[in-house]
Amino acid sequence: MEMSRGDACDPSVATCADQPPAGKHVVMLEPVVVEGDAGVQALLRRHAADQCHGEKGDAVLSCTLTVLAAVKAAVTARVAWPVAVLETGIAALGAANCARVVVAYEDCVDKHVARAEATVKCEAEGGKLVVNESAAELICQVER
Repeated sequence: MEMSRGDACDPSVATCADQPPAGKHVVMLEPVVVEGDAGVQALLRRHAADQCHGEKGDAVLSCTLTVLAAVKAAVTARVAWPVAVLETGIAALGAANCARVVVAYEDCVDKHVARAEATVKCEAEGGKLVVNESAAELICQVER
């Protein structure tokens, strides 16, 4: 369907933008604005992930070393199986450590998301968020 600049926009058409020539595989998406909880959650998680760069680096390093150990064990298994058994055990320990640091990263992200959500809620009530690190609690102080 071709339209000239003077034609009115047909509501049955997904977009009123100029259409690409037939035969080309083109996907046109209009700008999208995400509103509501899903968009807020995505932004909060992205920001929280930025705050946890140390934990993320630990997870990447640990899991990469685990993969390398597993590959080495597989290669060694073709040559000397007793050594391969030992290397497989080392790879298994690495996998457990990888899981531990990935969980630590996710915990860090969750902590920052919870803190950001609590800050927004507290400020909406006219208060100020106080973080008690030793007790791992968030307190909203509102003057009455």
